[in-house]
Amino acid sequence: MLKERVIEFLLNETKYKVEKFVLFIFFWLLVLYLVIGFHISLIAVFITVLSFGLFISFLKILWYNRKKGIKTRGIIGLAFF
Repeated sequence: MLKERVIEFLLNETKYKVEKFVLFIFFWLLVLYLVIGFHISLIAVFITVLSFGLFISFLKILWYNRKKGIKTRGIIGLAFF
């Protein structure tokens, strides 16, 4: 049940538009607080944020390909090298 809700939240762009915007603003303020309050390097914070975004995008591609029945193991392997 939780897995289905998370997948729908990640992949449904129109239904959860406002919630995603609010979460984006919240995480942006959290990153600014960490950078200013704890003197964490801005580059280190944004590298982790961009890595997380890349991971989420990769999961979306895998889920879409699995749903449509597209075989992409070779393409994914080439993308990592």
